[in-house]
Amino acid sequence: MTVVTENILRQQTFKEIYNLIDTNKPIGWTVLASYPEIKPVFPVIIVNPVTDNAALLDLCGEQREHILDILIDIYTLSKEGKSQVDEGRDNIFATFLANQSILRTGSGLILLGLDDSNVDSVTLNDQKLNLATVAVRLRLQN
Repeated sequence: MTVVTENILRQQTFKEIYNLIDTNKPIGWTVLASYPEIKPVFPVIIVNPVTDNAALLDLCGEQREHILDILIDIYTLSKEGKSQVDEGRDNIFATFLANQSILRTGSGLILLGLDDSNVDSVTLNDQKLNLATVAVRLRLQN
């Protein structure tokens, strides 16, 4: 783990979260940075770009608080049922909860919350898929 610094915090946070999820993914799952357009494999976890909500804590703007949000999408084949989506969501929740101290001490990231969405059915490239999203909120330690 690398300590996340303010000047490249999106890149470093993405890399840390991607590696954390990839290292702890369920057997048979794939982790990617974008939806696989050519020959997609399922089930897949997509780690999306990090958004930064910076707040100024003093009048000079020298003290800032960075709240980082990252959406993690889960795609499974519809024919496999929705339980596979739950497997992916449970894995992501368990991974973040079990690695809070590693995130804090190794990267300087504090887990603020996890939230998941309902399972939707979508059709992409003529394949019927289940889709769910887990929203992760982190704060960069000052």
